Amino acid sequence: MKVNVRDLEKSKKELSINVPKELIDEAYEKGLKLIKQKAKIPGFRQGMAPDDLVKKHYHNKIMSEALEKVINDAMISAFKETTINPLNMPLVKDVKYEEDKSISFNVQVDVYPQFDVVNYKGFVFIQEMLEVSESDVESELEALQLRYATYNPKNEDSVVDAYDLVTVDIIEDVDGSIEESKDFTFVIDNNDFHKDFNENVKGMKKGETKEFFIEYPDEHPDKRFAGKKVKYTVTVKDAKERILPELNDDFAKQIGDNFENLNELKENIRERLEENARMRSKNALTENILKKIIDENPFDVPESMVISHSQTMAKQLLDSYKQTYGEEIVKQFSIEKVIEDLKPRAEFQIKSALIINKIAEKENIVVTDDEVEQKIKEYAEKIKMEYEKLKELWEKNKVIQNVKDDLLIDKIYDFLVKANKIEQKIVQKEKSSDANRES
Repeated sequence: MKVNVRDLEKSKKELSINVPKELIDEAYEKGLKLIKQKAKIPGFRQGMAPDDLVKKHYHNKIMSEALEKVINDAMISAFKETTINPLNMPLVKDVKYEEDKSISFNVQVDVYPQFDVVNYKGFVFIQEMLEVSESDVESELEALQLRYATYNPKNEDSVVDAYDLVTVDIIEDVDGSIEESKDFTFVIDNNDFHKDFNENVKGMKKGETKEFFIEYPDEHPDKRFAGKKVKYTVTVKDAKERILPELNDDFAKQIGDNFENLNELKENIRERLEENARMRSKNALTENILKKIIDENPFDVPESMVISHSQTMAKQLLDSYKQTYGEEIVKQFSIEKVIEDLKPRAEFQIKSALIINKIAEKENIVVTDDEVEQKIKEYAEKIKMEYEKLKELWEKNKVIQNVKDDLLIDKIYDFLVKANKIEQKIVQKEKSSDANRES
């Protein structure tokens, strides 16, 4: 058997394999014996028909199965001979066979990328450090205030206004297709997705019915409405007015037992915002460094890895959308398009993971068992849980490896920060860029 290997793009290899006639004949004879044992040919007991007669009746079947076995056996042997470990199902193509001759074919497989990382030190990066302002704290406080809002019944003669909690019956007419929704409850807000609907409900009274039309743009995410003029018949069944809690010490105590007064709550909010700002800045810098290293050390990753990862990302994204916007909205998305759109991000994440592991290998950066144990202890103390119970829980749910991976990423981050020059720039939220920049 002859095997030639050729490198293709995207970390793919092609094996050209030629199997001699002798191996095909051997597989054919084995197949003949198996078929003969089961063959039912008139005039002969099962398994007693002569070989020539069995061949006459079953030649095509025997040859087809023999060639299939020869190809599979040849692939396995070729992978062993070339020490190639396929990452996906081999693709057999260009099969050439003539009776009583050898068989040749090509096999394409994705393989683990072979690459090296050489340039990853000595670059200059600007790291934007977001400044948490008093207005940021106030915005978070207002969000908390909204979360703890209550709703009181409105007077019979009052009209629906912004931020009211309303219950309505809806008749929806889309090109003559009628759908009814009973007791639909929502808050009149400034949500852009339902802005036109909300504006039409404003000003109505309890018990009032109103007809109106909404024209939806062609690019509207809900395909039922895209480019359509929809007629709505809405009846207001109930309306309640939003009552915001007063921002004082009692409100702070309501938020948590740890807060004695409003100032303590504000300080906690500021600390949380500052920690979030640090994490965003760190994540942005990490991503920017990795992008630079990928640009400086180009290599390909297998398409099958990218597709698999983008499929996982798409599922996670749509599951998140389903929880936020509901299943009906998610049904309007094309899963194929979502997967396609996520491929660049999936490829970046795969390359980043490979680069992190390669740098760890080159710089001998490792995470010890003691470091993992310490991390578990710290988290157990933080959530006030016994160390042994938390460790047992994490081992059961296979979280320990994630902890180890996170620790390795932190170590790589610390190393890369020291190996490159990082210039920090304090910026306000509205003036920050989407990511840190490499200069």
